[in-house]
Amino acid sequence: MVSAIKVPTGEVVGIGKLKVFPTEKFQHEIPTFSFLVAKSDDGRFVASCLQMVTDGEGDSEEEAIKSMERGCLGYLKTIFDSNKIDPWDMLRELFNEPLEEYWSAYKTMQVNLAEKGINTDFQAALEKQIQQLTEELNMYKKNKKSLQLKIVLYQKKVA
Repeated sequence: MVSAIKVPTGEVVGIGKLKVFPTEKFQHEIPTFSFLVAKSDDGRFVASCLQMVTDGEGDSEEEAIKSMERGCLGYLKTIFDSNKIDPWDMLRELFNEPLEEYWSAYKTMQVNLAEKGINTDFQAALEKQIQQLTEELNMYKKNKKSLQLKIVLYQKKVA
């Protein structure tokens, strides 16, 4: 039996990836972010982006993930709009700062999912979502609207 995976924010209940694509308003391709979601002792959920060191909270896993997304996108916009720092240097620094306890929990969750026969390779799911988002983007372009493209893939812990 697999024991609970714990991080400072609670028990890990899932892992995921977040991909941000360029748009008219944000014209930069950003590497894929990894995140995990933990359930705290008080029953709330915390989604933690491992590269951006950004958390989001909510009453559900989905709310926590959305909150984390907003924090990550807001931070990216801030550093890319700043004239005082090189945003790419900042991203390099963030991507090289280890959150060892969180990365260890993320990797353990991947192994636990694989042990249960759950594929943790996000490639096929990414390709499907990219196709859907491309179609949606084309629709928005025809209507001269802007769309913030992002893909979130999330896998929950299974009993």
